[in-house]
Amino acid sequence: MSNEAVVMFPKGTSERAVLDALLLRGFHKTSFSPFFHSDNGTHAFSWFDAVDYRSHTGIYAELAQRDGNLSLYVRSRVFASYWDLVEQNELLRQLRSKLKATFQSDYGGNRYFPLPVRRPEPAESGSELAFAGFQDAASRAMAYLGFRQFPASLRAGTQAELLGSNNPLVLSNNLLLPYLIAILEDYFKSTFIALFRYSPLKETVLKGARLTGDQLARISDAHLTVEEAFVETVSFQNLSAVASHFKSLEPKLDLLGVLKRPYRRRKRSLLESISATISMRHEFIHRGLVVEELSEEAIVAALSDIEVGVGRFYQKLADLRVWPVTISVPRRKAPGGGA
Repeated sequence: MSNEAVVMFPKGTSERAVLDALLLRGFHKTSFSPFFHSDNGTHAFSWFDAVDYRSHTGIYAELAQRDGNLSLYVRSRVFASYWDLVEQNELLRQLRSKLKATFQSDYGGNRYFPLPVRRPEPAESGSELAFAGFQDAASRAMAYLGFRQFPASLRAGTQAELLGSNNPLVLSNNLLLPYLIAILEDYFKSTFIALFRYSPLKETVLKGARLTGDQLARISDAHLTVEEAFVETVSFQNLSAVASHFKSLEPKLDLLGVLKRPYRRRKRSLLESISATISMRHEFIHRGLVVEELSEEAIVAALSDIEVGVGRFYQKLADLRVWPVTISVPRRKAPGGGA
């Protein structure tokens, strides 16, 4: 799924004129595009606006001679933001106006892409990007589990029992622990930065900041933002600390309360299960302790609990901010097999 348009130019239109139009709109030449139709004389461009989290996917454009005519292929992904679609439409509008071009979009001849009903605020857009990044990272873990190959004898039976914690399959499961906690930590950091950047309470929170000389130098060189520097100084692995950070910006946003709520009639809350996964990660990282009981089903269950917890948290944030968000979390199952 994507938003696609093919622009056709009148005969005699110079390639230089189209290239100039793209460059003036902030497109950058790239050496590779995943959407090439031809290798002959194709020029690939990309556009992305990181200011205020405007772009989610950006825009790709390919200029080439096809069937003897100059044409431009313009594409944004299905998760394109409001601003991505605005830029895509403006590019098409400018090419029509200045170069007398015509185009065929997914909506018909010379039909522009419809915009979302509302324009999101920057903190909303940044929080959405953080959640989308987390979802991609979680899917990557499932892909790893699905593609890895181990003999059936390592999954069950005498050999698996004799190997115990020396079983390569067990080690592979344990190796995912740091990754799961890393993507959880990155989600909380990214969401906090998005809220912090536009919070009226930012000055109050920053009063307690202790930035290093190196951080101040990177801020001065525009390699780091103040919000990113602050996040480097505080913990986002301890859930109680994370909850405290978010409450400093949004007092009604209670992470621990969200994770303590009943889940599928289990006695063990999401707060307890995620905290246990964090503890296993720490033991693995700092002591090299391999949990023999961490089966493929157990690591998938740990990932699933983290996904549900993050989904609940994001939904609570969206509800407090009155953002039109409805979270759907996939039900994960261990891939199994893999002989």
